Amino acid sequence: MLINIEKLVPHPANDQILPSLTKEEKKNLEESLTKQIKPVPLDVLERKDGMYLVLDGNNRLSLLNQNGHKGDLECFILGKEEDWSFEKQEEYMLNTNLTRRNLSKKQKMDIAKMQTAKGRTQDEVSKILGISQQTVSNYTKDIKETRQDVLKESIARLRGAGLTQEKTGEVVGLAQQSVANIEKELNIPQNVENREIEPIILEVKNKLSPNEVLCLASSKPRVKKIKSNTLSEDYKKLKEENRLLNEELQYLKKEKKEMSLKIEEQANSIKEWELKASSVISYSENTLTDEHLGLSEKDEQSNDNEDEQPEDERLDMPDEDEQLGTSDEEKQLLSEWTFNFVPKLGKQCAKNAITQEKIEFNTKSKENARAELLKKLKERR
Repeated sequence: MLINIEKLVPHPANDQILPSLTKEEKKNLEESLTKQIKPVPLDVLERKDGMYLVLDGNNRLSLLNQNGHKGDLECFILGKEEDWSFEKQEEYMLNTNLTRRNLSKKQKMDIAKMQTAKGRTQDEVSKILGISQQTVSNYTKDIKETRQDVLKESIARLRGAGLTQEKTGEVVGLAQQSVANIEKELNIPQNVENREIEPIILEVKNKLSPNEVLCLASSKPRVKKIKSNTLSEDYKKLKEENRLLNEELQYLKKEKKEMSLKIEEQANSIKEWELKASSVISYSENTLTDEHLGLSEKDEQSNDNEDEQPEDERLDMPDEDEQLGTSDEEKQLLSEWTFNFVPKLGKQCAKNAITQEKIEFNTKSKENARAELLKKLKERR
């Protein structure tokens, strides 16, 4: 039967039921239409409004409309739309395309995923596509799990909002008993308030739509992969940072050990110098005797004899302090000290009569030695 192209309506679920044409399939179809090869009639259902719903031939109709085709097309009327349920329409569309089109493995797997997202069992899908159930399971496991998760969430929301098990089953497409079985696994808070249920039902139906389920299922592996990659990268970074920190730690330990050895060496050196200094001080204080200074009893007697002059001569000689112009204060400082020239050392030596302290002067002159001693004594004050 010829039907005007303007009365033909594409099936709204065609893209959800069947895979899109490959580039090669589309090219071949366009060439056949351009060469005016007689196309296979379109299979349609008659609608109440006088229009015709296309079950088979949606791709041809789409290309003809794109090319601006006008006029009639050969069609085969299968019956009235109201006599065909959506499931029956879907089954017919699948069967005719699987028979006519030489679908690739990928296209068959796309169909398997879509049918699983709609709620078909793996056994049903394997029979429709003519492939093993294990093959279907391998390609649709994540979709089946995702749809099951969405079903549980949907049932929990509907039952929590006060919808009956029977009505809930109608919304999610399950029998009442199936809803009851799933509900046993859930902890559903009963919140029967005066709330509108319709928005919840609409939201649940949208979430259970095949495209939404496919979208959720396809996003899960990507998220896992991203997380896995991120964790792997983070682990590598942490491992590298740990390696660098260990290297730095070993370097610091080595540096600490070297510093400890240096400190120990310096401490030992200081102790040695302290011992030497102590020995020198002890030697200068305790072992410097008249004998070390080169004095003998004869020298002292000789010096004493030299000092013993006739009384008349001493009276005639001027006072040594007077000769040097020494003040009373300086005389007081020098009163405890005696000076002797030590021939062996070739220098003057002063000795304190009270403390027995001895001081050597690098000079043979007694006057110079007195002047140096005065300076030292004043500095001490």
